[in-house]
Amino acid sequence: MNALVTQFEFEPLPFAPRLYADETLWSWMTRTALYWGFSAEEFLIGLGSSSEVAASPSVTPDFDCAPSRVLTERLSYVTGVPQEVIRSHIIARHSALLWPEGRAAFCELCFDELAVNGSPYVRRAWLDAWCIQCPRHRVPLCTVQQTDPAHRPIDWNRIWTAKRAWASATLARYPDPHPAVIQHSEVQLWYPPLQCLRPDGLDRYPRNAAARPAARSPESRGRPENPFERQLVILAGQVFSDFSMARAFFSIRDRLTWRNTGRGLDPAEPLGTLALRSGAIRIGAALADVLLRRPARNAALTVAIRDLVRGLNRATQRLINAELALWPSVWCDRWVAVFGWPDRPRVIRSTPT
Repeated sequence: MNALVTQFEFEPLPFAPRLYADETLWSWMTRTALYWGFSAEEFLIGLGSSSEVAASPSVTPDFDCAPSRVLTERLSYVTGVPQEVIRSHIIARHSALLWPEGRAAFCELCFDELAVNGSPYVRRAWLDAWCIQCPRHRVPLCTVQQTDPAHRPIDWNRIWTAKRAWASATLARYPDPHPAVIQHSEVQLWYPPLQCLRPDGLDRYPRNAAARPAARSPESRGRPENPFERQLVILAGQVFSDFSMARAFFSIRDRLTWRNTGRGLDPAEPLGTLALRSGAIRIGAALADVLLRRPARNAALTVAIRDLVRGLNRATQRLINAELALWPSVWCDRWVAVFGWPDRPRVIRSTPT
């Protein structure tokens, strides 16, 4: 055994929880720590300190995509799981992969089912920015209000305390052992916006909403194949001065954040909080149905979005027009034909790609 691997606190554990086929590494590491009575942070320290095993300690460690060689060796030594199995669970980075801080989306029904005959765990599919519905149950993913400090991975222990069954199955540790806290967790489940807002615009997406099986919708398939619809999703989530369609139409107060790349800001994927990207994806789908003259996937949403865009004031129209000017001319023509603005002579045409 490499000397570097043996210079840390832990000896091999008698048992390690099962690593599910579609589980993320950080989920399994957290469950392993909880099984033996540690927090995830304590487990990392026992493996040689979080700063040593993290590939880039100055930023949020990404144990799902970039665990260090030292970490995988030590995990294998401690858990008895072969290194090749651990490495096979590393997720390749791609443009739609959520930032480590944004990976707190999950399916309530999945956790409920797994708590009966196993242990709740995080599925790899939920880390994709286009995934706003559970691929297994076809219900919206939910999240919790985040209180995690900067440069820290998602605290799944805290999330699993939202329900007593989840905590029991994962051995999640409550911050306060008082029975009242155990019976009434302070962690609340939050669902993204699903319906149109009332005229007063004061709705909030509900807490502890009952997840109900839903018919498979085009949004549940993930990233749209049509490039025009993808562009409309970006437009729906984009901020123009103090206006954005997602914020105006749904009760979303979240700050829009786009993925940073080596070339700067990449506006090609709808990254951000679950609420924000869910709203943008649904609005983009509704706009695509209108502009491409397809059967509406959500008739009420489609009508309301069409009326909203038609009624935008001139100042907001000018801001959005600057973005439309970058589009291929055929896309601009469809927009003008449906919404009546901007005036055709003012549209700057770009060369179709």
